[in-house]
Amino acid sequence: MRVLLPLAVCAALGAAEPTLPEQGWSWKLRLGAFMQSIASEGASESRDPTIASSADTTSYTLNGEFRPVWEGGDHRLEQRLDVEYGQVRGDDERGWIENSDRLAYGLTYERSIGRPHFLYASGSALSVFTGAEPDREALDPFIAKLSSGYGQRHTGLLPIEDSLVGRLGWFVSKRWEHGAPWYQTRVRTGPEVQLRYERKQSEDISYFAQQDVFGDVRDPRHAALLSQAGVRVEVAKLISIEIKLRAYYESEPDEAEGSPDGYDSWSLRQEALIGLTWESESPTATP
Repeated sequence: MRVLLPLAVCAALGAAEPTLPEQGWSWKLRLGAFMQSIASEGASESRDPTIASSADTTSYTLNGEFRPVWEGGDHRLEQRLDVEYGQVRGDDERGWIENSDRLAYGLTYERSIGRPHFLYASGSALSVFTGAEPDREALDPFIAKLSSGYGQRHTGLLPIEDSLVGRLGWFVSKRWEHGAPWYQTRVRTGPEVQLRYERKQSEDISYFAQQDVFGDVRDPRHAALLSQAGVRVEVAKLISIEIKLRAYYESEPDEAEGSPDGYDSWSLRQEALIGLTWESESPTATP
């Protein structure tokens, strides 16, 4: 099956037994203030909250990422907190308006069953600080998801640091959104596939790419795809350039019955940023 390809890629890399990770906590923290240029396509009808908040402008943005990881023997617990907020001066009575808005949290527990294989359980939440016009309600929409399944993790494939993770599992999700039709806010469950690769190529260059696919057990023709990628280059101490891409596609569910609400089409957000970045990490931080 096509959805099994990500895990097949991991399996093809071999199942060599690496050295067990050091026990205890490690963490990474990054804070940034940037001038940002955004180009988007289909943002006004996108089913993805991050893309839907986009406006094609040049503006300022503040962002932060915190990633604590605990490892001990066969157990691994990882948290991710991503925050991004930016505004641009509007040309009407609204004044300053958001063109970059994201609030995401994820928690994943992994239990090794013989490296590189593991079982996982995870939970995540995705929202925005300010919702869409005209209500502009905080945390609207809000998406929560629980999932569990099987995965593989490979590290040390390329220098200096890298990580390739593939997961195949089952998820349950719920979306809350003011004024949305019932079929967009019902509980959804089905298979999920994720493939993520991230690498620190040198002290100045790092990048990542991630692909997620979600099915729907109640409607086999209803599926969602989320693609993400990014490159970061540190051009001087505390100054960096970043390029990010986020694309989302969702097929039309049977309940929509011809609704034009962003189904059966890709929505896209591209960002170019230059600004100040401050980073800190523990001596044992993982890639």
